[in-house]
Amino acid sequence: MILVRTHLGYGSPEQVSLKAHGSPLGVADVKKTKDKLGWPSEPAFFVPKAALLLFREALTRGAAAETEWKHRRLRARLSQARERAPGTLARRTARRLGRGQSGLPRRRQGHGDSRPAGGRVMNAIAPKLPALCGGSATLIRRRTRR
Repeated sequence: MILVRTHLGYGSPEQVSLKAHGSPLGVADVKKTKDKLGWPSEPAFFVPKAALLLFREALTRGAAAETEWKHRRLRARLSQARERAPGTLARRTARRLGRGQSGLPRRRQGHGDSRPAGGRVMNAIAPKLPALCGGSATLIRRRTRR
């Protein structure tokens, strides 16, 4: 156990009073506190260089720790995904269908516009192939008059 004895509002005229804990010091009390602690009266908000360096180092350490934490979480999620669906990534990258993914719809040549037909096929396939990605583009041909 670590025991630390502190004083509310240390160095201020309101030291050890509840005022020091719950409300800001006025301009005159800030000046008195700075004088008592040997701090410069200007700038109004003074941060010693040693403290500033420590705060900046903490930012760097904190950013590095956050990045490492995010990487650990990502690795854990990937590991869990592999356990839930072993072989899924390998199957998807090998472009093979898995069990239960047969019976996909067929379309005969020459029936309807290709874009809406492609959309119907994609919508029918999507529930069976979770890794499916696709889309279409609208091509516009402009005619020029001579």
